[in-house]
Amino acid sequence: MVVSVVLFAVAYVMPGLTIEISAISAFAVGIVLLASEIESRIRHTSASAAILGSMQFMVSTLNRGGRPWAVVYSPEVDGVVMRPIESSRKTTSFPACGHGLYESYERELGELKAKGIEYTFLWLPKVMVDGLGLAEGVKMAQAKETVSTALRKPFVRLLCVNEFMNKNVCGTTGCPLVASVAEVLASSTGKRVSHDGCIYDPMTQTATAKHTILA
Repeated sequence: MVVSVVLFAVAYVMPGLTIEISAISAFAVGIVLLASEIESRIRHTSASAAILGSMQFMVSTLNRGGRPWAVVYSPEVDGVVMRPIESSRKTTSFPACGHGLYESYERELGELKAKGIEYTFLWLPKVMVDGLGLAEGVKMAQAKETVSTALRKPFVRLLCVNEFMNKNVCGTTGCPLVASVAEVLASSTGKRVSHDGCIYDPMTQTATAKHTILA
């Protein structure tokens, strides 16, 4: 949260799209982490409302920049970044919007870079459920290059039924929780990963995200 405040201050003095997105991402992930750590004292609706506001700001900021905001998660020397999916790989990049959660996974598991898909499938669900309490259950499966991640009762599930999120976020960047999965996949495999959408079943309260590992 402190990082996001600093970035917002810098963005005010030195306006810039990348700085603004960094601030938004840091704020959104800060809310997720704060809510997961003090779940007994914070309502899901309040946490979701805070994340929703930051996602609305992100979408409006990216649209203002005149750039396509559907992204791929691209592993770079300094970490995974989001790049516009319809643009050259050398165009402007943005911090991955779930990076704060990615750092939380690494605090639990150690460095995830180049660990491979098998390691990810074994340990990421465990740390998401048992270590951080981000969902009641997580299952990952792979069919060719497509990875499906089913999150039962994800902590941010109230966002899954929000009209704005469904229209503007669930099929493009993904929310911070789903984006963190894409970042782990990109980092552990060393390959670009596209976010192919996320659907939510209100009957089972399960969100299912799909990602493709690109060549």
